[in-house]
Amino acid sequence: MLKRGKNEPLLTYFKRITDNRRELDLDYSEWAELILGENKYSSDNARKAYYIIKPMLDMLDKDEVEDDNKGLSKLEKKELSLKKEKEKLKDLRRRMNKEIRECARRENTIEMIEEAVKDLINEKPLVVNKVAEELEGNEAILNFSDFHLGIAINNYFNEYNEEIAIKRIEMLTEKVIQYCDMHNITKLHLALNGDLINGYKYLSLIADKDMSVVKSTVRVSEIISDMISKFCEHLNKVDLYFAIGNHASMKQTKDCLDEDNFEYFILDFIKLRTKDLRNLEIHRNKYSDDIININIGDKLIIVTHGDKDKPKTVINKLCTFLDERPHFVMLGHYHHYEEFDQNNINIKVNGSIVSTDGYAFKLRLNSRACQTLVVHDKNGDEICTYKVKLS
Repeated sequence: MLKRGKNEPLLTYFKRITDNRRELDLDYSEWAELILGENKYSSDNARKAYYIIKPMLDMLDKDEVEDDNKGLSKLEKKELSLKKEKEKLKDLRRRMNKEIRECARRENTIEMIEEAVKDLINEKPLVVNKVAEELEGNEAILNFSDFHLGIAINNYFNEYNEEIAIKRIEMLTEKVIQYCDMHNITKLHLALNGDLINGYKYLSLIADKDMSVVKSTVRVSEIISDMISKFCEHLNKVDLYFAIGNHASMKQTKDCLDEDNFEYFILDFIKLRTKDLRNLEIHRNKYSDDIININIGDKLIIVTHGDKDKPKTVINKLCTFLDERPHFVMLGHYHHYEEFDQNNINIKVNGSIVSTDGYAFKLRLNSRACQTLVVHDKNGDEICTYKVKLS
């Protein structure tokens, strides 16, 4: 029965239709309409609210306070019970309204970003008509991570803002093209490996913010798209890969979902900006959104951001998790360059574009801005590695 019973307490009704949503054949929008009495939220927002509300109702159900006063009359007990129901209902509505406000804020942010990117596409189209040829030669992988566009830094070791960030990307682009020419690179594998911007998750970095999340999302999409366009102009073929990091969250809470990440929108907008680059191919990850798989010859190269891994244990974890043995592993996240071998598997930890930020400074950690370019022969064997210094 979908309607509330005549004498059915409201909270009991909410719990009944929530626990039995499937049996009652309710989709998420219909469920939200019964809860709130109006139908103005999308199915996606209602689904997110459902997974907040259901466990909360379960907890409230177990949180009944034992009535120590056994001398209360039946009427007094009923009044006390009604007061408890009202308080629970108020708490339920507060939490649900908070979730809906967050969903609405995210939708508004997305709309603002979409409008800005559409304007860029019209004002400055990126076009490369070169068609990739089937050439035999060497290939290279650029591990591009930890851009953190949107923060401003000025300490003893490092100065960083949008202007300096663009100069570092220009320097990186120029050096990568130079090294690719030196080694007869016929294909560049560009791995966008997370932490391209700073979202809302880490409050300790908000003090360093130089621009809004919306603006930094649009700017980083444009800067990277422009870099890709230059690579496509100079090289025979560019393959693009993408892994999410841990700094671009849409929420400040630590329990936010992986999909609540601005970097998904960055990838979507890069796809829109680069749709007319004919020698660009964008790949979809085989395993997950945070694990890139690249194959050169018969060699498997895994690129992942690194927030879920430690350099010294990543090999054992990945081999067990993927049920495959990679030949090379490339990480980001740690903001300093490191390379070592473990059980005949090479691990390379990337530097960062941002260099020493406020958090690193407090921990007495300092490293120069750099990114990693690895040159492979046609069989996938490593020829050399460039630590491309940017500061």
